[in-house]
Amino acid sequence: MLLNEKNQVAKRKTTETQPDIAPVQLPVELVIQNAAALREQLLPLVTADGAVALDGSAVSRVDAAGLQVLASFGRSRDPAPWTWHAVSDPIVSGARHLDLLATLHLGAAAASSEGH
Repeated sequence: MLLNEKNQVAKRKTTETQPDIAPVQLPVELVIQNAAALREQLLPLVTADGAVALDGSAVSRVDAAGLQVLASFGRSRDPAPWTWHAVSDPIVSGARHLDLLATLHLGAAAASSEGH
């Protein structure tokens, strides 16, 4: 399923944890066509020292493949600290649809988006 929620990209802080490196900017489209590139972008972060933050504020389209790459990153990274610097509504909606909110550390973002 392809989720496209234009004009609903909301920057929300999801945690107070400060990353040890600058937030990693995710691409505008987390879709199957970009899944391999996203994997290559995230792979070095799996073993990075210290806290890592992802910035998903620019993401306007997601599909299951893109979210699966993020979920794989999250599962591979845990228990090492990682967080969201910012997250868009399409990420939250897609994660909710695929029951990935906990895996993607999106509980707080999901709660705040329910009021929209």
